[in-house]
Amino acid sequence: MARKTAVAARRVALQMLQAQIVSAPEELRDQLRNLTRMQLIRTIAAWRPDATNYRDVTTATRLALHSLARRYLELSDEIADLDVPIKALIEQLNPELLARTGIGVESAAQLLVTAGDNPERLCSEASFAALLRPYTSLIISP
Repeated sequence: MARKTAVAARRVALQMLQAQIVSAPEELRDQLRNLTRMQLIRTIAAWRPDATNYRDVTTATRLALHSLARRYLELSDEIADLDVPIKALIEQLNPELLARTGIGVESAAQLLVTAGDNPERLCSEASFAALLRPYTSLIISP
C-alpha cells in the first residue's frame, strides 16, 4: 500500500507540475519547452528561486514548480526504497516468478499478495488476466 500510494502521489505531482508549466509565464515555458521529463524535473528541482520575491509572478511560479519537482523526486526515491524489500521478499518466496518474461517486481508482488496461501483463487486465465490488467495497461501505454 505504501508503494502504491507513493506511485499515485508521484503521478499527481507530475500532473500538477505539467499544469503549472502550461500556465507559467512565457519566459519559463521557453526554458522548459524541449526538455525530456527527467531533464525537466531535474532542471526545475535544481532551481533556487528567491523566496523573498514571492510577489513576482515568475518567482512565485518558480517556487511552485520547484516544490512539485522536489516532491516528484522524493516520491521516486521513496518508491525505489520500497522496491528493495519487496524484491527481496519476492526472491525469498518465489524466485522463479521474477525470472519469467514480462513479470516485474510490481506485478509479482501483486500476484503473491492476491494468491497468497490460496493459489486456487486464480482458477482460470481470465482471473489471472484480471489481476494483471492494471499493470499491463502501464506497459502498453505510450
